[in-house]
Amino acid sequence: MHLRGLAIGVVLAGCGGGHPAPAPAAGSDLAAQAEAAYNAPDLTRSFPLAKQACDANSAFGCTLLGLHYQDARGAPWDHPAAVAAYEKACALGDGTGCFNLESMYRGGHGVTVDNKIADELHAKARAKWQAQCDGGEPRRCVNVAYLVSTDGPPTADSRARVYALDKQACDAGDPEGCGVLPRAALEAGKLTAAEYVAQSDAQCTKGIADACLELGATLKAGDGERGVAQDAMRGTGLLHRACSLGSPAGCYWAEEYEAACDRGYAQGCAAMAAKEVDQARAAELAKRGCQGGDAASCELIARDYRLGHGVTHDDATAITWAREACSMGRPAMCGILMMKGLELPVPPEALPALYKSACDSGVSPACSHVSK
Repeated sequence: MHLRGLAIGVVLAGCGGGHPAPAPAAGSDLAAQAEAAYNAPDLTRSFPLAKQACDANSAFGCTLLGLHYQDARGAPWDHPAAVAAYEKACALGDGTGCFNLESMYRGGHGVTVDNKIADELHAKARAKWQAQCDGGEPRRCVNVAYLVSTDGPPTADSRARVYALDKQACDAGDPEGCGVLPRAALEAGKLTAAEYVAQSDAQCTKGIADACLELGATLKAGDGERGVAQDAMRGTGLLHRACSLGSPAGCYWAEEYEAACDRGYAQGCAAMAAKEVDQARAAELAKRGCQGGDAASCELIARDYRLGHGVTHDDATAITWAREACSMGRPAMCGILMMKGLELPVPPEALPALYKSACDSGVSPACSHVSK
């Protein structure tokens, strides 16, 4: 199992570093303090620090402020405010701000769905990250590697490029780069399975959470394609260590769901909601999961408000959550919006297939949009 990814709220690298000129020292210092508090997590401290940093024109401070608003982490759940913060971050030169803003346009969160704008933002994020990688911000090299790894089916050239970028980050002393480098080397054919395990284990022993997470997940599931034998007990132990080192994903895969949820990993909240017998508590957990970006949680909380499970029945609020779920690809929730005659938060090119699927499922208003 390969867990390379760019989870919102996990890759929080750098402060400023683009064009126009970098933020003043005061803004950068505030952003660094806000990041430390966010990762603790101490959200009541992180949010005001991020706001002060953004007000002082720290690009990364604005990105962090957007994360607070987007996921309701120590701040109101406010997508328009998140969009405004990301727009400022991107304009000030932070690639992560551009990348997160792209996700808002893809899903119609606080803005109208617009894949053309999203594509432009994706290109901006890549260009800014590459410039920052070349300009002495090694964690940005890992971000570029992520984009390369998700550009399409892996090839020998793309694997070599990912390896080179991760090595550049690690050679510059970036812990995250060192944490993911053994896996990149394995996939590029530069390490045997045994060497991959040994090198990942060494990085984990040094306290690099990403190495513990990557190796733990791989051992827990096994990777026959790469010759890594399954060792579920050892893998689980490494995932617990990743969690103890502050990895939200490590907590989730170690089934420490409460810790994962508290650190902003939405699937952790969803897992807790699924097991919770108290309906009010389950609804609150589903709401947190949805605010963090988990589609199943959005569908669950929408149904809770429609049926009055654990919350007061409220059709208008149910529609709000159904819209979030629809934007994340939950067809049943899109069907509810169709039945109400509401606009769907999906790209125009996706509408024909969605209408046909809904019509075939008995959502009669969708049938008028299906070509005969």
